[in-house]
Amino acid sequence: MYLRIPVHISAGLRACCSLIILLLCVQVPARAIDREADSLHKRLLKARTDSAKADGLNHLGWYLYETENYDSALACGKKALMLAEKSRYSNGIAKAHNIIAGVSLVRGDYPDALNHYFAGLKVREETFNLKGQAGFCSNIGIVYYQQGMFTQALKYFYQALSLDLRDIDSSALSQDYRNLGIVYGSLGDFDKELEYHKYALRIQEATKDSVNLSITYNNIGSAFAHKGEHNESLIWYTKAVKMIEQSDRYNKFSLSFYYKNMGDAYANLGNEQEAYLCYKKANVLHDELGAKNGKASTLLGLAKLKYPDPTLSGRKVLLQEALALAADGRDYNLIQILYLKLSETDSAMGNYKSAFSYYKLHSAYKDSVFNEENTKEATRLQLSYEFAEKEDSILIAGQKAIAVREATLAEHKKQRWFMAGGLGLLGVIGGLLFYQNRIQQRNNLKLSQLNQELDSKAEQNQLLVREMHHRIKNNLYMVYSLLDIQGHNTENQETQHELLAARQRIQSIATTHEQLYRNTPGRIAMKEYMEQFVDRTLQQYGRSETVKARIQIDPGIMLHTATCIPLAMLINEWITNSIKHATDSGDQYLEIFINAQPALDDEVHLQYSDSGSSDTDRPHPEAEALESGLGRRIIELLCRQIKARPDVYYDNKPYHYYITFPA
Repeated sequence: MYLRIPVHISAGLRACCSLIILLLCVQVPARAIDREADSLHKRLLKARTDSAKADGLNHLGWYLYETENYDSALACGKKALMLAEKSRYSNGIAKAHNIIAGVSLVRGDYPDALNHYFAGLKVREETFNLKGQAGFCSNIGIVYYQQGMFTQALKYFYQALSLDLRDIDSSALSQDYRNLGIVYGSLGDFDKELEYHKYALRIQEATKDSVNLSITYNNIGSAFAHKGEHNESLIWYTKAVKMIEQSDRYNKFSLSFYYKNMGDAYANLGNEQEAYLCYKKANVLHDELGAKNGKASTLLGLAKLKYPDPTLSGRKVLLQEALALAADGRDYNLIQILYLKLSETDSAMGNYKSAFSYYKLHSAYKDSVFNEENTKEATRLQLSYEFAEKEDSILIAGQKAIAVREATLAEHKKQRWFMAGGLGLLGVIGGLLFYQNRIQQRNNLKLSQLNQELDSKAEQNQLLVREMHHRIKNNLYMVYSLLDIQGHNTENQETQHELLAARQRIQSIATTHEQLYRNTPGRIAMKEYMEQFVDRTLQQYGRSETVKARIQIDPGIMLHTATCIPLAMLINEWITNSIKHATDSGDQYLEIFINAQPALDDEVHLQYSDSGSSDTDRPHPEAEALESGLGRRIIELLCRQIKARPDVYYDNKPYHYYITFPA
């Protein structure tokens, strides 16, 4: 992600870095520094003007920044900025801002980093330095990404890419593609994430840049991890570690994240001992660098392991330490994840009040950081970038057409003396056609603008509908949590059973709203919708192993969103009756069958049945349960709501429902 290229530095140089900023006044013995530092030292001693001194300090400060001596780098950057501003040396001012901002970024001081990056960008814009503008845009995008502000990050990464395409720079282009891939990965578009990282890889393999290659290997590993292909991700993470360890530009900052990612891969593959070793290596490097957010992320990984400490209390201590670091580092995405894990841990420990408090904080952070607008804005930015590229091609083609037309008119002018009458008539006709064409073009333009306005309004309406489903789902889950807490606080078995039934119905509605806001508003494929819903319902009952659903639904059946919720609640009631009444014991194997086929007049035939009780000498228990009670009334109300006529019948053992309703 970072544009810096670290270089290995000796222990002796680290000990004297804080003194190098005084080189204008005090000479440091040459044996205390390596060759590059010695060269920079000599350059400073030869400087006579303020601008030359600023250049020397900037070169030294950037060298110290690359070798991870951040205190000394910051001191050099501030001294260089003062001298450059004094002499009005724009190039020196921009470079000094870049060094100061880089140190602030590594330390997690995002406001200060943004201030200096924007100041440097302004200088580069005033001096028309396109390459410098691209570098600052890329770094600004990194700061926004680190804070979870993906819309702003994409804006500046695309801006950097546009600038670098004007002056083809392989290294810069590979970093632009890599940065875009990382943001799309965070937005959940993992195919596009992998595509951009492979663009970067093709460029870097040609340049054989070991440090940037290691970063891209790591990013490709992350893309495979996001896709759930953890064996493949571990291969790429291992490549990244070997590449950086064998490089002559050893970089602790990058290596710490590679070890953390390897730990995640081993954990996902079930190898907790290797995961623990990788996390510990990452934490040692995070401590040496003072990287708060990196350590917080690694502690989160350790908290997920049962090795070597399987206790919930030990896990909570790690999560609380990680939360304090993430809050200090302003990593809002990581904060909302940590709140969720603390809520789950407290719930498992029986601390329901604390768990609920953590869950509310998780929801608040999640809504503020990740929302549907991020994805919409990402798509809009990409399309606007692609359109801008096409627009440039259109302008060039238009200029060529104008040149051809002017040449043709000149030729006609020479011939006009010989064919005055005929050309005059053709001119009138041509003028009329041209005028008619202009009118048609204006009408087409107005129609295009109207269509764009309608499309924009349609997108806004869809966004509002999806946001509504999202909010309803969150509110229902809050009610679900309250009922869950109430159920744990009462010892009355009947009350607990009633609260459980209420929670299951609320969960059914909430699950439906969750699926609705993840799909485009309008009509939804019944087959995919029912498969997901039934699977969720069986998991909620804890019967996914002993109850198997056989679903046969015509893929062409599309449901209106208004039908989805009552239909889902109807299926939920049927499944509830089957689980409660169709088996003699809680672990008895049961099959349920759902079949839906299209009928005439845009209607759907829906059948539901189960394998029933094994006792043929007594009436089917579900028949008795359905004769009266709340379940039957709910089923009748839901059938009326979707305008369906229910028929229930029993073939000795199975419980069978058959309804027809409009799609």
